[in-house]
Amino acid sequence: GLALIEAYKKAQAEGHSWDANLPAPPGEGTAGGDKFFRIHYYVCNDIYQEVAGVKKDIHLFIPMYFDRPGKYEKPGGWVTYLNGTPEWMDYPGRFPMTEKFIKALDELEAGYQ
Repeated sequence: GLALIEAYKKAQAEGHSWDANLPAPPGEGTAGGDKFFRIHYYVCNDIYQEVAGVKKDIHLFIPMYFDRPGKYEKPGGWVTYLNGTPEWMDYPGRFPMTEKFIKALDELEAGYQ
């Protein structure tokens, strides 16, 4: 998530829009690749990562939408993954509900206000 924010900020600073995949540091892009895919047919249908000889469905691990902490009485929020599965996640917790990632999003958002 942090690598995506940095790639997005770099593209914006260089005057690019996100109308194509963004370059990523090796191993930090979508499905552990070298780019962040924008959402399109191939991302929605054919992303698998081979782990110990077994194809693992990446759709279960790519958060598409999530609440920011502070929306509910209990700290945390709902995360919806690429395959449509919703999950409640406590904050702070694992990605995308880590303190570091939420702080980076807040800083990115503050730069646009």
